[in-house]
Amino acid sequence: MSATVDREYQCIVSDDGRQVAFDDSKGFIHLWGLVDRREVAARVSPDVREMIFTAHGLALIRPTSIHIFGGSEGDFFVEIPRGSGTSVRARPGGVAVSRDGHRMVFDRRSGYHADLVDLQSRSVLTSFSFVPGEPRLAFSPDGERVFAAGLGGASNLSSWQIRGPVPRKIFEGSPFMFFRSSRDGQRILVFLGGQVQASRWELYDASGTRLLSGSLGLRSEIALTSDGRRVVSRDDDGVNLLDAESGRVLWNLGCKDCFRLLPSADGRRLFTSSGKRLALWTIDSPDPIWTDSERVGDISAGMSLSGDGDRAAWINGTTAHVHTVGSSTDLEATFEETLNDLTFSNDGQRLLIASRGEIALWSVSPWKQLWRIPSLASSSVDLEWSTDDSVLLAEYRSLGTVLLDAATGHHLATVPLSKPRSLFPQEKVLRSLKGKVSQGDGRWELWAFPEPDHSSPRESLARITSATGLELVGAELVDTASGPPRQ
Repeated sequence: MSATVDREYQCIVSDDGRQVAFDDSKGFIHLWGLVDRREVAARVSPDVREMIFTAHGLALIRPTSIHIFGGSEGDFFVEIPRGSGTSVRARPGGVAVSRDGHRMVFDRRSGYHADLVDLQSRSVLTSFSFVPGEPRLAFSPDGERVFAAGLGGASNLSSWQIRGPVPRKIFEGSPFMFFRSSRDGQRILVFLGGQVQASRWELYDASGTRLLSGSLGLRSEIALTSDGRRVVSRDDDGVNLLDAESGRVLWNLGCKDCFRLLPSADGRRLFTSSGKRLALWTIDSPDPIWTDSERVGDISAGMSLSGDGDRAAWINGTTAHVHTVGSSTDLEATFEETLNDLTFSNDGQRLLIASRGEIALWSVSPWKQLWRIPSLASSSVDLEWSTDDSVLLAEYRSLGTVLLDAATGHHLATVPLSKPRSLFPQEKVLRSLKGKVSQGDGRWELWAFPEPDHSSPRESLARITSATGLELVGAELVDTASGPPRQ
């Protein structure tokens, strides 16, 4: 298999004796099948610290990531803390895999820190510290505990119970997916792209139960009403409005060039674009109630329809336009650079507008700018409002989802990409702010956020110290400052 392997380079055999992996000393890691005696795969990996077999394939620990290959899922990466995989040589016991092959633990070579990785969720589950030493790591048979021996001059043995967060559900999807959620976060619509005949959509509830599904054809479009009760789709036969409970077709519109679909909250009105004409439709009517062919923007540019269906907004280059049904005067706002998205608040009284360089909020009546802030990333952004219109959700493909205070534009929090090295990563926070969808490498996960802690600081501290066995030393919480009651 190789004439360049010696004792300075790694060579390991899988537990079932069916595969061998080795470093050829030339910067390549080779994976061979011992049954059919052929090479399965080879990867350029001059910076590999250690390698080990898992249920997902061969795992290579590198300075900033774990590279998995040779398994049924193909190649994928798990981001790890910078420096965790840095080392000049491998050491026995420095890395271990759980019996089911889904979890890994490895020390950082600092002598007192280790990281635990879940290969199913493709994320760092937790990190922990221990007394200095050269730990030999191992899992308990059930994979729920981690042991470290050889600490404190080989006189100490420590163990940890694993209680890391896990997703509510994990789904197999497709490399290209996008998600839409209802206003209350109780319905999630998933578009799964692929070959033309393989594209499809699926509708789930908040627990991850699939409610409906359907196939999609060439240049299809799919949307979910914000009340979660209707699904709007376009295929080669036109536009269909479906009942989200039964899947029954409620309305059909023979508009084969309605390439963009924006329904009102209850699905009674529909805002469409063909790239040459904008149109606003009312259910059960074959003709639009309003059209515009003079100010049409790019087919991929931002569009929005207010919840009641009375206002339509769209982008044409550097200008955002707003049309109100029954009004002879339209509104507009011009920016210095090309815009990419805009969206109405749930009550239809405010309009959020974004370019690559800035995000601005406008009041619709009266028409005036409320605030403007620099964008937090230079990439394009998708905008949404939280259920109660108090928080703005700005989703960046390169960064994750940024939460902004709708009243001021101040940055509240960032939900970063959990799988930044994966193919088409995405973190979509649900509008209810009670969970998120995490996407990458053709899979997606449904996560629930912890409920807010409404107890007093004294009660929270007492509960945490009791649950963890910790003791507050050097300070004592005597009392808490009084303040205005919470709204």
